[in-house]
Amino acid sequence: MNLSNIKAIVDSGLPNWESLLLIELSKDNTVIPKLLDMLDAERQRNKNLIMDINALLSKAHVGLENPELNSEGFMQKEITEFYKSGRIGHCFKQIKTT
Repeated sequence: MNLSNIKAIVDSGLPNWESLLLIELSKDNTVIPKLLDMLDAERQRNKNLIMDINALLSKAHVGLENPELNSEGFMQKEITEFYKSGRIGHCFKQIKTT
């Protein structure tokens, strides 16, 4: 894979740069396995994110139904820390990421 050619194509500003990029990438016999690895990694990150969001949503649901289980607002603290990780952003509030 010729990274300098790829950089030149991306930086070219040509209207058909995406087609040129695909042509350049197609010259590499290992591009498909690399892309499949990238897709697998993205799918794993998304799966982990969904599982973590589901756990936090489940805790929040239990805390809303039984406020006594949310002593000292520990659920809010966990959720805030999750947003600070930068994996997703809050829809209504600005939270600085770490």
